[in-house]
Amino acid sequence: VSVAYLHARRMERARRQCTLISTLFGWRIKGAELALVVPHSSFLTFELEGEALPIHILRSKRKTLSLLVHPGAEVECRIPESCSLPVLESYLDSKRAWLSRAVEEMRRVAKPRERELVDGGSARWLGHWRDVHIKSGRAQMVVLDESDGFFLTVKDQNDLPKIARLFDHWTKGQAERFFRFETGRLVQLFAAPSPRSIGVRKMTRRWGSCSSKGDILVNVALIEQPVAAIEYVIWHELCHLTHWDHSSAFWAHLAAKMPDWRERKALLG
Repeated sequence: VSVAYLHARRMERARRQCTLISTLFGWRIKGAELALVVPHSSFLTFELEGEALPIHILRSKRKTLSLLVHPGAEVECRIPESCSLPVLESYLDSKRAWLSRAVEEMRRVAKPRERELVDGGSARWLGHWRDVHIKSGRAQMVVLDESDGFFLTVKDQNDLPKIARLFDHWTKGQAERFFRFETGRLVQLFAAPSPRSIGVRKMTRRWGSCSSKGDILVNVALIEQPVAAIEYVIWHELCHLTHWDHSSAFWAHLAAKMPDWRERKALLG
């Protein structure tokens, strides 16, 4: 029996043993070893002062570990793709005292209000919460009345996923038109260079971005924010057409046309 054959048998046994491990974890082969790793998105239960604290684990292309505590004491930990479970546990243990204080503080902070796409619910639009009205009908449509809110017509009022898809599709189209209009207006108002293109998509960590080719992407969720904040984000990205980094020259250029940018930025949330 060859050494290679025995090695393959050992690896196969190790893989079978892995199936007995909780689905929270995964295994990565490195050389002749199997390293326990955390999937790209999962939840880990961490014991904190006698309490089981759920922590949302997000693995991505990064070099360091970071820990965030959101309103309502929701904890998020971002880790490198190659981070193993022992390394993660050691990191969390080193942050135990800080985490305890942060969780206690954020429990006193209310969670942000969330949209409710049901009849009688509400959704945010340009900084204001508007009522949602849903009725049954053959046509699938969304209408926004500035005074009375959103009017959705759907086939089945109980099909919440389909209602969400309809609303999101409509929102993306409206957001794209509004952002393009605002971009053109600011380009003329501030005599700024025009971007090559304006796109809209769902983002998790940014309000907008600008590529080296002059393509601007805006987070579709920005349509929920006040107009003053939207103007700040778009102007911020337009400034990158002149200054590609966040140098002092960039901020000076941004402030020259929008001196109240800090107040506008503070509105985002």
